[in-house]
Formats: sequence, structure tokens, C-alpha cells
Amino acid sequence: MKNVRLIKAIPKSRLRLISGDGNLPSVGDLGETDHAYSTPEGQMALVYFASRDNSTEWEAEAYDWELGIGIEPGTTNEELIRRFGLPQKRDPDGKFWIYNRKTETISIYFNDDGTVHETRFDQ
Repeated sequence: MKNVRLIKAIPKSRLRLISGDGNLPSVGDLGETDHAYSTPEGQMALVYFASRDNSTEWEAEAYDWELGIGIEPGTTNEELIRRFGLPQKRDPDGKFWIYNRKTETISIYFNDDGTVHETRFDQ
């Protein structure tokens, strides 16, 4: 499950191309964390990013401040509640939820089947 979103560009010195054409991960891309660790400069995580068409994959060493919350399209309501608790605001039709976090507001739009269609982040 992709669980993080890139919110700041990662320097190429902390990226390793695994496969593909070498297009760098972009701000907004979703990634999957492998493990976290501490460094003298701060908390870091090993993260894997794949291009939208899955033709390129990168391994990245990313600091906490370079990563935000990631929510994949297709995520279910149950998964969101398990991960974040109940939303602060809900559309009566169930098509829209809002989570107010300390660092950002997450607006989530749903498909007719109750899975995530789109996620917007306001900081």
C-alpha cells in the first residue's frame, strides 16, 4: 500500500534508480515506505516510488519533512477510518470527507462504490 506522498523534492544523491527511464519522482507522487531510521540530521525512511505507468522505480532515502500522508485511489472507507479515525466533516451522501490534521487538511472524494477517487491536500 502506498502510504506516503512526496511533498518536497529529494536530492538525486539520495535516490537510486531501480528500473526504467530515470524520470525522477515528483512532488505529489505516492510512495511506499520500507523502514524508518534515525540519523544525526533527523528521522528518515527508505521509500519506493514508481511512476504512474509503473515504467520507472526509484528507491529514496527521505527525511520526514519531505513526506506527507499518502492515500491511494481505491482505498476503502474502512481503511481510512482504521488509519485516521472518523473524519471531522462528511457529506450526507458519503461522497466527500474532510480530515483536519495539524499540518494540512485532507479532502477525500469517493467513487460510487465507496472507494477513494481523489485526494486533495491543503497546507
